[in-house]
Amino acid sequence: MGTDLATTATVHPAELVDDRRAPAPTSTDPRTVTTDRAALLIEEWLVGKAETTTTAYRSDLDAFALAVAELVGAPVTSTPEAAAALLSRSKGEAVTLTTAYRAWMEAPTDTRPRLAPATVARRLGALNSLLAAAHYSDLIGWAITLKAPKVAPLRDTRGPGRDAVAAIVAALDPSTPSGARDGAVVLALAAMGLRRGELAALDLDDLDTDRGTLAVVRKGHTHAQLVTVPPPVLDAFAAWVHHRGTEAGPLFHGFRGKRGRLNGGSVARIVAKAADRAREAEAAKAPEESPAVIPATVRPHGLRHAGITEGLELTGGNIRDVAKFAGHAKIETTVIYDDNRTDTAGQVAAKVARSFTRTAGAG
Repeated sequence: MGTDLATTATVHPAELVDDRRAPAPTSTDPRTVTTDRAALLIEEWLVGKAETTTTAYRSDLDAFALAVAELVGAPVTSTPEAAAALLSRSKGEAVTLTTAYRAWMEAPTDTRPRLAPATVARRLGALNSLLAAAHYSDLIGWAITLKAPKVAPLRDTRGPGRDAVAAIVAALDPSTPSGARDGAVVLALAAMGLRRGELAALDLDDLDTDRGTLAVVRKGHTHAQLVTVPPPVLDAFAAWVHHRGTEAGPLFHGFRGKRGRLNGGSVARIVAKAADRAREAEAAKAPEESPAVIPATVRPHGLRHAGITEGLELTGGNIRDVAKFAGHAKIETTVIYDDNRTDTAGQVAAKVARSFTRTAGAG
């Protein structure tokens, strides 16, 4: 039996829908949208979007389809079928379903955890975009904009640190195919600040070793931008290409089967295994060698964090330049990294505390 939509939500539906941002509706009544038409809408909606955005949107819609099957108590065999189930409802029914979906994501059960606010916000954003496309195409006569939960700003942006990243790179042997590939992956993430999706999307043709450039499709963009590859990273790329060969295709691939393109999960596994290897190498060092401390968990985005933080350190906090290096769409994001790096709030707190304790002592 399906979940009672009326009792699933923890807040009133009106609090989850922001009608002030929605276009003026032509009708709140339901219209029948077939699964085939919903599938066509999804494909039309994704046209022109970056590959990473398309992949993320498809994943978010797949997650919605799984939830709909549970919420409506009926089998849903495909993502277009779930989209059709939403689009064929009246405005009120759509509000009820999407409200229940948010509550479903935010309520943990024995079989699934509560999703992070950022994940909930991203999935609701995908639905918002699809609903807007459906309204624009006149598939539905109503329009709603789902309110996303507030997402806390980045907290720990330091990453594993300079010494740990250096140790991870040093532990990889570029004379072997896996060592060369993994070393190039680690350096691309840390020294160039690439996101794992940006890295996984690279093709061999994107790398120009003669000019020392890499064509990268940055997050939120559909066209590649030329990025200068620093000499040590270029050497790592060359070492990998020596093993990989010069046939067209993805720049980084796996070693099993058809050697398909890496994805976000495989990049994460490469980074984790490289960190494990470095941790073992550092543990074997004598105390006088000052072995580096490798965090228990090292992720691709942590390497990117380390690169951005190191960039701020080396440039004396040049936020504008480092924002370009990081591919940040908003400079405020880079400011968060710099604030965490310098611990400005902590420095002010220390000064205030000294002032107050001096005053107390003098009294």
